[in-house]
Amino acid sequence: MQSDSSAAHFLERLQARAGAYNPFNLLLFDGAALLGFESHSGRTLALAPGIGAVSNAGFNTPWPKLRRLTQALHAHTSAPNPNPEPDPEQLLALLEHRAPAPDAKLPATGIPLALERALSPVFIQTPDYGTRASSVVLVRAQGAEILEKTFDAQGATGQRRLEI
Repeated sequence: MQSDSSAAHFLERLQARAGAYNPFNLLLFDGAALLGFESHSGRTLALAPGIGAVSNAGFNTPWPKLRRLTQALHAHTSAPNPNPEPDPEQLLALLEHRAPAPDAKLPATGIPLALERALSPVFIQTPDYGTRASSVVLVRAQGAEILEKTFDAQGATGQRRLEI
């Protein structure tokens, strides 16, 4: 969605209505500030430039999948590349990592170990729950590009690209 409101002003208005939705995490960028919003806590965070990842947990939760993904992003962006522009397809592929974390690195969230294992990959695929969309957003001086891949229980259902 595009708006003339600042990210902070948009979040001020959203906070009053956030409880009407299932819990969510939201990233907002208004060209000057990148803000994160956690609806379950009502917390807004100013995010610094750099590499980061977001999951269903709160921002900066040190889950193994987020550590793995940020390491992969760092490796991808620091590798020698003749093209200075990141390839959104390659970045999207990083979001399809399906290997579970080792048991010793799993968080203690109170759910059964088998479910904790199933939820630990970057890409989650169980009979009843899983990743339904993966998105890459590249922000440039002249606009932004969004690449999103969608999934259902059987696999990929589509891909779309939007330039704004």
